Amino acid sequence: GSSVGNNLKSIQITTKYRHQMMKQDKSKIFCRVSIEEACKLHKIEIIILKVLNEHAHLTVDCPRTISQSYLMWIIKGLSSYILF
Repeated sequence: GSSVGNNLKSIQITTKYRHQMMKQDKSKIFCRVSIEEACKLHKIEIIILKVLNEHAHLTVDCPRTISQSYLMWIIKGLSSYILF
């Protein structure tokens, strides 16, 4: 089947126990790059990405064939795998 049109999702990812692991600019950059790479691998377009001390805000346009849970697995799971 085909999927046409925008499929915008707003996502907030928090660190475990809201630990402020991204206080340093270097950590924020690593986090941003890992999320960008995870999305790029699955053809997910990042509209907005803002990394703060203890969480990240994203607005993405993903293929309609990707479920909400799979989208979260890609962004959280794959980006942490790339990070660590």
